[in-house]
Amino acid sequence: MKGINRNLIETGIFKLFSSISTDISDKVNTFFNFKEEELLALSKMESSKNFDKDVKEKILYSKLNNYRDILRFTFRYPDRKTSSFTKSAWRSTYNFNEIVKDEEIFNKLSSGKLSRYVSDPYPALQPPEQLLITMVIPVVDNSGKIISVVYAEIGLFEISYLVNEISIQLTNYSFEHTIEFFVVDSQGRLVFYPSNEREALAQKDMTDLYIVGQHLMSKRMHGTVTFMENNNPMLGSYYPIKELNWGVIIKEPKVNAIRSLYKVSEETEKALIQTENLFRMLFLNVLLWICAVIVIAFLLAVRFSNYITAPLSKLIDLSLAIAKGDFSKRLKIKAKNEFSQLADTFNHMIEQLKIRDKEKKEFLFGTVKCLAKAIDSRDPYTGEHSMRVSEHALAIGEQLGLSKDLLEKVSMAGLLHDVGKIKISDEILQNKTKVSEKDYETLKLHPLYGAEIMDENKYLQDITPGIASHHESYSGGGYPKGLKDEEIPLIGRIIRVADTFDAITSTRPYQKAYTDEYAIDYIARMKGVEFDPDVVEAFLKAYKMGKIVSLNKLNKSSEEEKKGEK
Repeated sequence: MKGINRNLIETGIFKLFSSISTDISDKVNTFFNFKEEELLALSKMESSKNFDKDVKEKILYSKLNNYRDILRFTFRYPDRKTSSFTKSAWRSTYNFNEIVKDEEIFNKLSSGKLSRYVSDPYPALQPPEQLLITMVIPVVDNSGKIISVVYAEIGLFEISYLVNEISIQLTNYSFEHTIEFFVVDSQGRLVFYPSNEREALAQKDMTDLYIVGQHLMSKRMHGTVTFMENNNPMLGSYYPIKELNWGVIIKEPKVNAIRSLYKVSEETEKALIQTENLFRMLFLNVLLWICAVIVIAFLLAVRFSNYITAPLSKLIDLSLAIAKGDFSKRLKIKAKNEFSQLADTFNHMIEQLKIRDKEKKEFLFGTVKCLAKAIDSRDPYTGEHSMRVSEHALAIGEQLGLSKDLLEKVSMAGLLHDVGKIKISDEILQNKTKVSEKDYETLKLHPLYGAEIMDENKYLQDITPGIASHHESYSGGGYPKGLKDEEIPLIGRIIRVADTFDAITSTRPYQKAYTDEYAIDYIARMKGVEFDPDVVEAFLKAYKMGKIVSLNKLNKSSEEEKKGEK
């Protein structure tokens, strides 16, 4: 190993630098691409003609409060008028306001000459201490026409944490190293610097460093350099984050880099030799055991194949079926011997297990129904709500072709989806006026409360993810975790549709019941935004087949029966 050519070692070190740079660049680009998707979701809602202005504003404020990093956003229209939404207690920055007013940026985006603009970072005026950026994208209607431009002020606290994690991973390597990296903006000022976060927050100017100067002159190209820093030979790399005009800078003293790579090479060689010897020994031992087992199995098979193998095979297959919860099969052995007696005993055991399993499920469902009724009884406006949501969810699950076991879980989760409201005070639940922002934040915790309660019961742990996620939105922006798409468990996606339908068609303290047609139209329009498209299609089929019946129709049917009795 000692004879390795130093040029080859330096090439290996530069490849390591390139791998680290790519990882950092990918994380930053992924973060901003995700923020762009969130802005597009907000823009889609803002440009929608399906809601009046007040409802639209409430939805936009709700989504803004659910986005962790987006602190405020403004829509600017061709007539230069604006519409702004800001998180409560957030102070607007001078930088953001100036970017909104910038005619050049607006004209380039509104004319389609620029698809996205991201500003260089600037400091926040209030806690948490972090850098901010302004992202600007055009808003396009269904025909492809640009109808406005949306500006968003975004905090970099979360992405800063992710970049710092890479530094932590480097310190956990098995070899001693002194790799240092940081990210600079288009002017050479610090954005992220895990070794000194204070300097990053102060946006220290790094242009006096040779490697940073090389990066700025490279016109967004990747490069490697050897240079001197404080009289020490250094190896360095600069890598562009192209869409932002930022750069990842990595450097390490040359002597440390070479020493660490030598150490890794020697340790790797030793590990390979040890692993090779271990595998050789294991292979020989396993080969001997396999030969012995084959010989014994062959001898036994010749002697007892017809007498033992067939009954045992049936017994094993049946045991596996029982383990999966299938109690429908029985063990059939024609011979009148010990195996026949075993079959009778085994079949009796299956019958008893089947009865016990049925009793256990009936008891569990009965207990759950009592609990659901107790929850609904705390709010006179939501009586039997959980039962209806369970029935609607079951009908949707059947249209999706779910297994019997999964349908049982869907039904159970529907009954218990609001169990977390046990921890919410009656004052909030039974409030007949507009819910305050503080109370709404408390109310939004009930899915997590419900999951915590159900997680205590081992028989109900499989449904806790569905309970925890039944207020998540398919395109993101729901609560409590802001999950999206397939991140949301299927049970949660099903209950979201069932719960919404019953909520819209039921009278609440803050609204009268809407018609079935209104609820169906709303759910269909929000397909892909709030609701899983496949779940919506299954819901529509179930409703057309009469398997989903709203409270409106139940009440109407009850009234007609009473008239008939008179």
